This record gives sequence, C-alpha cells and structure tokens, in this order.
Amino acid sequence: MKKLLGLDYGGKRIGLAISDEMGQIVKPYGIVLNISKRFVVKKIKEICKKEKVGRIIVGLPLSLKGEITVQTKKTKDFAEHLSREIALPIVLEDERLTTKEAEKILKKWVAKSKKERLDVLSAVLILKQYLDRESG
Repeated sequence: MKKLLGLDYGGKRIGLAISDEMGQIVKPYGIVLNISKRFVVKKIKEICKKEKVGRIIVGLPLSLKGEITVQTKKTKDFAEHLSREIALPIVLEDERLTTKEAEKILKKWVAKSKKERLDVLSAVLILKQYLDRESG
C-alpha cells in the first residue's frame, strides 16, 4: 500500500498530514501556502512524488447539520481541480468536528503559530478518521 496524503483546505493555508505505507500511522507534514492554484498543485505534486503517495484525502467542511456551506463549495472546487491535475484518487472526507478536536490537542502542542498548528493537526485528524473508517 502507498502512503496517503491528508489535506485540510483553507483560503490561506492547506494543512498536510501523511500516513505510513501500512495506513496505520498518521503524522503532521506541514502546510502549503494557498498562493495560487498553480503553486498549490505544483507543491502537492512534488510531495506526492517524493513521498510515494497513492491517494489524497481532502477534508470536506460540512455544517454541523451536514449541509453544504460556502467553504464546502470552495473545497469541492479545489478537489475537482486537483483531480484534473494529479493522476491520483482523491477522496472527500467529512471533517465535521475535527477543528474542535484539533483545538483541544493544540493546547499541548508547540509549533510555529496556533493557526498553522490547527491546519496541520486538522489534516492529521481528517486522514486518521478516514483510515479508521476504512480499516474497520
């Protein structure tokens, strides 16, 4: 099995997390600044090649009631663009409550800035949730 790359899409930054080849361990990978679609695609392609990624998991920000929001639409547009540019399967993963869970964990984690930590940790939780659901 190849590694999975988890993305927490945002207008300014995209949080990244990566799994091991067995799909059991998820670790923070960092962020990509959302400067432009071209820039983001280039960076994600580089990461996928370097890390031998086999699938990309993108967090889908639905409302707490499961409804589509403005950010849901932006994220879907991003995922569709990514799927046209990168020849890997892209899966949308419901990310409801991952930000709240990430905020709780953040209180114990030291990194560059709170917002960057939140983006990366959200990506970790999105990917972990996907792996947990797929394995059981």
